[in-house]
Order: sequence, then C-alpha cells, then structure tokens
Amino acid sequence: MAKADRGDVDQDLTGERSINVDILDGQGLVDRPEDGGSHPGDTIPIPSWPMTGIDDYLRAKRATLDRVGPERLDKEVDAGALVVDIRPAENRASEGAMPGAIVVDRNVLLWRLSPSSAHRTVEVEPGQTVIVFCNDGYASSIAACELRDVGVEGATDLVGGYRGWKRFRADPTYTVNDDPTGEIS
Repeated sequence: MAKADRGDVDQDLTGERSINVDILDGQGLVDRPEDGGSHPGDTIPIPSWPMTGIDDYLRAKRATLDRVGPERLDKEVDAGALVVDIRPAENRASEGAMPGAIVVDRNVLLWRLSPSSAHRTVEVEPGQTVIVFCNDGYASSIAACELRDVGVEGATDLVGGYRGWKRFRADPTYTVNDDPTGEIS
C-alpha cells in the first residue's frame, strides 16, 4: 500500500493513519505484554481527527492502557501499586471509601502526582503502577492517560471504577460493563 510520509505518522493514500509503536513506546504509551500485543516495528491505527465523539475518544485513550479489573486490584496493590480516588467528595461521602486508596481531587491530580511538579504531594516511584478510579471508570481512563503524559509512566485505571469494584466485592461473579457507550450512573 502506498504511504505518504508525515514524520513519525504514516498515512496511506486513502487517508488511514498509523504510527509505529516504537514511537509511542518511547512515550510510555504502549504496553507490550509477554504473551502478545505490540512488538517493535508494528504499527497501530490512529483515530481520525477530529474524533466522531466522546465514545471514540474514550476507546482511543483506553487502547493505550493496561486497565486493571476489580478482580486484579488486590494483586496489584500487593505488588506495590498506588490506588488513587479522584471521585467528588459528595460521592465519597455518600458511597464510601476504598480502603488504602489516597484521595486526590481530579482538578489537581496532574500537579499532585507529576514527577516534575513543584506542587507534587504524592511520591510515585519510576515505573510504579498507579491505579486511578472514579465513579464508573470513564473519567479515570482519561485521567490515567493524562498522568502518563506528564511522566507518571505506570498510570492506569480501574475498570468499572468504584461502583464496579463495590459490586464485584459483593458478587465476585459480577462482570463490569466496559463499553464506553454503557450506562453511566
């Protein structure tokens, strides 16, 4: 297929765009699991800009994360992950807190965790997993990607957010709906 060279981004003559995963990996944006996934030299599609809506935007952001399901959370914490609650105070007051999670308001999250911020209040070790959660797992996906953008390379989020985690704790057979078009409480 004929390609038009645009620096790090390839665009075929039909307008489809892709980027070499080595470029993204250097920015901490590609997870390369041992059992598959992206490999050096692979390309992945880049969504067309502008996006067609928030659902496409969210899918694109989530594609860069190794998201943690509620069934995996305890294992990640035991391995040293930091868990960060970005829910509004009203939700924490009415729905409860997650034991061991630290609370950081969403509007200051990047400043509190970024390794280069003069306003950092949370120490994150290089490569440490940081699992962000919100109410339902939508805003936390975007927040985790933004944390990666400012140097928190181990940032990811909790699938289903606090509410999915709470339902899973009550019923371990519960499966979180991870579809961006799913119901938001």
